[in-house]
Amino acid sequence: MSDLADNRIGDVGLGALAPPLLRLASLKVLNLSHDRIGNTGILSLVGPPPELEGADGPELNPMLSKLKRLLLNFTQVTDAGCVTLTLAITSNRMPALRELSMRGSAATNSARDALHEALLRSVASRPYFLDARMKLK
Repeated sequence: MSDLADNRIGDVGLGALAPPLLRLASLKVLNLSHDRIGNTGILSLVGPPPELEGADGPELNPMLSKLKRLLLNFTQVTDAGCVTLTLAITSNRMPALRELSMRGSAATNSARDALHEALLRSVASRPYFLDARMKLK
């Protein structure tokens, strides 16, 4: 588990931390709650949408392949960040993810609902069904 909550990490800080975090192949929980990260920070963590990548397709980040819990409570992530996370989930960048918590984030309920649905569909499509949880409020 990497608990980086309450450290005043912003987008620039997460951009600097992302490369070493992505090398932690066994990381299963990442807590960024109560930090100042927003949409740019999320993009630095999960990478660009697949349509913006090279012809070879997305490379699976070692850290993201085992990440089960991503905690983004009380961050500055908005609807655009939810879209980035949804694309990361639907393009299988976080194949083990089963819990995504965004209580108190800047995103609207409709954006968080769409993200929640993407996570539920991803979990349900796996060979084994995991309990997907998402705390929205």
